[in-house]
Amino acid sequence: MHQLKPLSKTPLTPNFQVSSAVHSLITRPYNADTITKCIQHDPPPPIVCNRVKEYEVEWILDSQVFRGKLEYLVFWKGYRIKEDEWRPGEDVEGSRWLVSEFHHRNPEAPQHMCTHVGMSHL
Repeated sequence: MHQLKPLSKTPLTPNFQVSSAVHSLITRPYNADTITKCIQHDPPPPIVCNRVKEYEVEWILDSQVFRGKLEYLVFWKGYRIKEDEWRPGEDVEGSRWLVSEFHHRNPEAPQHMCTHVGMSHL
């Protein structure tokens, strides 16, 4: 392991000049694409189906049972993370593939259970 020597404090003389040159390795050309990626665009408008506004689900992030009902944490397509929200299971019926994919990746996560009635209860 190398030990660093303390910097010496050399007083500046009146003849000392500071160069305005910048090493070419620490500069890079301007790239507008990196700036446009950071700009927040307006979210897409809802799809109106039978006079009901619907939004497209991009990912199902989690599931939970709240007050006896299954809910999914939804990441909406074109929206920011802070706009994720818990939605009742029936609200994500149109996203069955995403729900199935979520449960495939998270087999222990809460999901709908079929209630079986035994023959003795008929």
